Amino acid sequence: MLLLILAFLLTSCAHGAPRAPQIPADFAASVEVVRGDFTYSADYTRCGGAETLHFTAPDSLAGLCAATADGGCTLSVGGVTATVPTGGIFAPFALFDAPDGCLTESRTDGGLTVYAGRCGDDVYSIAVDGAGVPVRLSGSVGGSAAEIRVLKFAQISPPAGEEGNAHE
Repeated sequence: MLLLILAFLLTSCAHGAPRAPQIPADFAASVEVVRGDFTYSADYTRCGGAETLHFTAPDSLAGLCAATADGGCTLSVGGVTATVPTGGIFAPFALFDAPDGCLTESRTDGGLTVYAGRCGDDVYSIAVDGAGVPVRLSGSVGGSAAEIRVLKFAQISPPAGEEGNAHE
């Protein structure tokens, strides 16, 4: 009888939370971002903790570049650079950083695996293709709601001699 109870307990624990997608720490992506009624397209890069965002659309933003480094944020266009608060420009991209244990649900949707979950007030939904590449993210992090459609995604390889950089 004790063996039956032990076997039941061990097998019932095998169905835990789904394994979250493994998004690399360093990557480049062409994205379309929707924040409320406003939509923009950009090329986003995250490498070594720094982020850059090169806006491609709409025309009113095309050519504008935002970048973070050393805890600050700059905007530049046409050779003119200004320091700005780090606040909301990069807020949507926090959706790529769902903390471990937050994505507690998974389902399939049109050939994609969609992971979803909540951590406190933050809500995450990350859809990945069969190769594990993120194609759609949505939710709200730090009170900033957004939806990101990933048009192109590439992992940036770590420097020679360093270990891989998968986000876990």
